[in-house]
Amino acid sequence: MKTRSFFLSCALIACLLGCSSQDGDSLAAANRAYAHGNYLEAQELYQSYIQTESGGTERWRAWSRLLSICLDIRSQPQKALPIVDTMLLEFASSPQRVAELSWKRAEILTQVQDNKAAIEAWQKILDDPAFSRAQQWQAVQELYSIFQRQQRYALMRDVLAQNTALAPSPEDKLRVQYKLAQVYFLLRNYKEASHSLDDLLAQENIPAALEVQAVYLLAEIALEQGKVADARKLFLSLKGRYPNPQALRIRIDALAE
Repeated sequence: MKTRSFFLSCALIACLLGCSSQDGDSLAAANRAYAHGNYLEAQELYQSYIQTESGGTERWRAWSRLLSICLDIRSQPQKALPIVDTMLLEFASSPQRVAELSWKRAEILTQVQDNKAAIEAWQKILDDPAFSRAQQWQAVQELYSIFQRQQRYALMRDVLAQNTALAPSPEDKLRVQYKLAQVYFLLRNYKEASHSLDDLLAQENIPAALEVQAVYLLAEIALEQGKVADARKLFLSLKGRYPNPQALRIRIDALAE
């Protein structure tokens, strides 16, 4: 009886060891397939590992490889979203991984042009102190670009005006000021646009290219206000500095008295 129990115990241990070895072999095979570019095989093996090893120590790597195959190899961002969402649930206890996945999710939503969801995702990043100032500044740029595509000028103005302090350098702040002037111009608020540009041009160490852009926009504002002589004078001041001399000459000639 004892002999039988001994052999049964040995058989059970062998089975457990065999199963563990098989799982390890499966993950190793997945890694080999991935390294050799056999991505379909690797995808199937990583999925198998995730399904069978609920407490596996390599689940983050397996999930990350699945995500990489979907995004970087097969260019299927739409199919990557469920992967990211599932990872967010599984790794919710790790702030670092949640932040990494939240950023990836915002990028994917932007890529697939799910504008409403992308705006919400970037706004959460912007409001979350877990992200660096550099990351939050990037979130501002992403939100601005989405609003720009949608021609939602008031929201373009708000996202810049409310987050100017995040600009990483004095030059970036000057560029924000110019962008705000552009938005005010699009909103037909010429008074605020002119005020912003005048203040910009009064700053020290303004980049030459940005100064040219600011003067050109002031000329456009003058035209919109019917101040043709002022507009022509401003355009003339750009001779020798504007990057497209022919286009500038056409504008000046069209305003000849």
